[in-house]
Amino acid sequence: MNSHHQRAFVGSVLCLLLTACSTPKPVLELASKGAGTVGLAEASLRDYLAATQAQLTARTEFVRADAEQLVSEATDRELLDMYRKEAGMTVRNDSAELIRSLATKRREMRDKREKELAKVTAANSFDASGLARVPQEKLDAAKKSFAVLSEELSSGEWIALVGGYVKVISAGVDQLASPTDDKPKDDTP
Repeated sequence: MNSHHQRAFVGSVLCLLLTACSTPKPVLELASKGAGTVGLAEASLRDYLAATQAQLTARTEFVRADAEQLVSEATDRELLDMYRKEAGMTVRNDSAELIRSLATKRREMRDKREKELAKVTAANSFDASGLARVPQEKLDAAKKSFAVLSEELSSGEWIALVGGYVKVISAGVDQLASPTDDKPKDDTP
């Protein structure tokens, strides 16, 4: 190659290198932000994994300590039961059977009490069907009649009518008997 071609080749390579290296500013900012975001995500993921591992380790320790305590208590109970049995004392299983039998008796007594309370409730229930009912039809008819009369009667006639009803009602009250009046009076002190 002659020098002219060499210069042209070197110039074109330099132009190519300069053009390739000159990235636009928004692309550089975006790439920088992306790299920073990836770095933050990586740090957050590491922190999360470390916290999760610490929590799981602590939880495993608690479960292990609890299981060890249960095993220790069970072996201590077995040893104490063996000592009691050798000494001729009652073993803890006897008290468990006693608790079960007492619980069964308590359940039976509770069922018996519920049955007795049901009998008392049935015997002492109030039946309102025997009581007098309000004669609604007659009251409605009386209201209509009074409404018609209110349009036809003057105030003086109204007062006379109400006075007459009061006399009739008060005369009927004397004839009513209460349930306590039917009972004979005891003369014993």
